[in-house]
Amino acid sequence: MMGIFKSKLKAAVYGTYSNLTNDSKINRSMRKLKGEDYDVIEVGDDGSSVMYSSGGDDDEDYSSPTSGLPNNFNMGGHFADRFENNTMGIKLNFKGFDYKNKNIRTSKSEELLPNGSLFSSSGRKEDRSKNTGESLRGGYTYNIDSLSTLKIAFGAKQNRNQLNSTSDDFTRDQRGLFISTNRQTNTGSGHSEAFNGNINWSRRFKKEEEHFQ
Repeated sequence: MMGIFKSKLKAAVYGTYSNLTNDSKINRSMRKLKGEDYDVIEVGDDGSSVMYSSGGDDDEDYSSPTSGLPNNFNMGGHFADRFENNTMGIKLNFKGFDYKNKNIRTSKSEELLPNGSLFSSSGRKEDRSKNTGESLRGGYTYNIDSLSTLKIAFGAKQNRNQLNSTSDDFTRDQRGLFISTNRQTNTGSGHSEAFNGNINWSRRFKKEEEHFQ
């Protein structure tokens, strides 16, 4: 990871490679780099500002299979800055990922029939999955005056996945001759895209002054 942090400016790029699941400490640490989105900005009568955040940036982190041999690569960038006397702010997050997983399972069993015959069965199943995608999220905040705030946010992401599964099962008798064989292959793929955006303008009204006689 390389970053620049100066005053209100925060800019960084990062990359990770891991043969652990996505719930590892490495990926959780990198998610913290993205920072938080400021949902509400209020300015007090004395000119001070209070910013409320509602958790971290929910840039999607796709889950890895719970079994098998994962091979995960992540890369991304983050940029955030505030300017014009802290009245304007911009934030951008980019992420790309490539997750691969291989899972191999084998089985072996023997069955003794009432007539004394012995059957031996063996099987092997291999699953290979791949999930890739990119996402971009951004936001712009403008504190128009002490009572009005404008916020523009957008997001776009796409995801592609592939799955290949092959299974082989064999049954032999006690002489080693095949009784049955079975081979099955399954393939699948998918693609998804999502876009969103919103514009929010909020204004607080001045409190009416109370007069006492």
